[in-house]
Amino acid sequence: MNALRLSGAALVVTVLLAAAAALGSCHGVDIYTCNVPTPGEVGADGGPDPCHCNVVDGVSCHCTEPGDGNLFYMQCMTTLAGLADAGDAEGGP
Repeated sequence: MNALRLSGAALVVTVLLAAAAALGSCHGVDIYTCNVPTPGEVGADGGPDPCHCNVVDGVSCHCTEPGDGNLFYMQCMTTLAGLADAGDAEGGP
């Protein structure tokens, strides 16, 4: 019985990941999750933009807007800082 539950859960997770991958790009326009950073992302000005505030393709997370935009920006920056700390702890660059 436990094996059936595990395989069912694995199937659900696989389907969700496949759907997320399929929705990740639509007609050449990237869809960003505003609270998840992309290290190495470049903004429209050519500078670093890991939280997608001013991306080249015109789809941005509106990081400077009050309310949810600011909340997502802060979550993104916190996640980015956590990724950097994890890299330092592992002896990364």
